[in-house]
Amino acid sequence: MSTRTPDALRTPTRRRGVTRRFVIQRDGAELNARIKIPQNPRGLVVFAHDSGSNHKSPRNTRIAWKLNEVGLATLLVDALTHAEQALDKVTRQLRFDFALHTRRLLAVLDWVDARGTLQELPLCLFGSSAGAVAALGAAAARPQRIASVVCRGGRLDRVDPEVLAQVQAPTLLLVGGLDHASREINRLGLEHLNARSALEVIPSASHLFGEPGKLCELAERAGVWFGGELPEREDGPDLLEGLGLGQDWASQPVVILGLDPDEELDWLPEPEAAAVADPAASGRGWALDWRAA
Repeated sequence: MSTRTPDALRTPTRRRGVTRRFVIQRDGAELNARIKIPQNPRGLVVFAHDSGSNHKSPRNTRIAWKLNEVGLATLLVDALTHAEQALDKVTRQLRFDFALHTRRLLAVLDWVDARGTLQELPLCLFGSSAGAVAALGAAAARPQRIASVVCRGGRLDRVDPEVLAQVQAPTLLLVGGLDHASREINRLGLEHLNARSALEVIPSASHLFGEPGKLCELAERAGVWFGGELPEREDGPDLLEGLGLGQDWASQPVVILGLDPDEELDWLPEPEAAAVADPAASGRGWALDWRAA
């Protein structure tokens, strides 16, 4: 395996922060989640993943890294429970249940607003491909709460035009220049958005933005769009206080193994795995120290 540094790690400075893995319990469902909060975050970006994906998505994880670097907290959360994911691997039906995914995303937003420290942050949504259906549906249902939306290769053809018309949050549609189908779908969907919106095409990129540097460019554009809608945040108290997210993982570095575009990542390893001194030396991955100051 190559030890080339991933695009998302090339920025020379990274904000300190903390990462926690936990379970969100809402409406009888237990959803695995991971939150990263940098120092003095300007907002919280909640990710809605593509069909068949989850909070371990390598692409969304790398995008989240870039957003963390510009001062945005990120929340990656599963839309399906562990049992539902196992069933979906066989039936492939739940991944296309857009109504279910939208309800789950709304439940996650309600969970955020039930946390006193998090509800102070402006909320943004990032939807990938089919996940854009849930992101736009949630934005339409929470017009006063959602500050901004970004969609990557969004399946806007699966969103009711009336729902698109109800979205009030500024919305950026990002598509790859080589992804002709998504370009047309998003061009048509853009016509139904009444909010301030834009369609940006990233040259020489495919639907998954797997070409060198393209995922990093997408993340940077998303960060600029989100940042343009959010005020700077003054120094304040630790937002993790009072969240009740369980074990304090901030005391340990996070070791990421196997940074392959098609490989899932086990984000918060067991303590003995986190003690690996130099995984990059063996060509297996990168050690990232997200520990708080």
